[in-house]
Amino acid sequence: MTDIKQKPKKNGRPSKYNLDIDEEICTRIATGEALRTICKDSHMPHIATIMTWVFGTVEGTEAFHEHYANARRMQAELYADELNDIADNGTNDWMERNDSDNAGYAINGESIQRSRLRVDTRKWVASRLLGKYSEKSETKIEHSGTVTYKPNIKRFDGTIDESPEDE
Repeated sequence: MTDIKQKPKKNGRPSKYNLDIDEEICTRIATGEALRTICKDSHMPHIATIMTWVFGTVEGTEAFHEHYANARRMQAELYADELNDIADNGTNDWMERNDSDNAGYAINGESIQRSRLRVDTRKWVASRLLGKYSEKSETKIEHSGTVTYKPNIKRFDGTIDESPEDE
């Protein structure tokens, strides 16, 4: 009887980086799909594996960092493009009433709130991925003098103590 050693079958997800997986992940992200959703596919690596590629901690994955960053920028642009479509779509904003005494249409608040949530979520994500969509304004102040701070302290009895002048 001859003993033939068979290689054990590999079980589990792929963990080796290759350009085909790189391209599929980045294309799906750029078209708006969440990384967690992508990683649920059995032929995709675990999210922790992808994060090691993003941070370049695995040899040979340095290019993935740039591909991933570009995909995220494209995703943010896609979300920004979707904002007007969502805001302009009034498809389910009105519901027909079934009450014979009060016929007509009523506002569908749930649909309107869902649209508002979709817009706000996309705005938030786009602002985090691309600072140009941020609602924050940046103010720069240049000063070349001396600033003096003099706090006033309000006591429990209502009187105010002014801080002493520095001589």
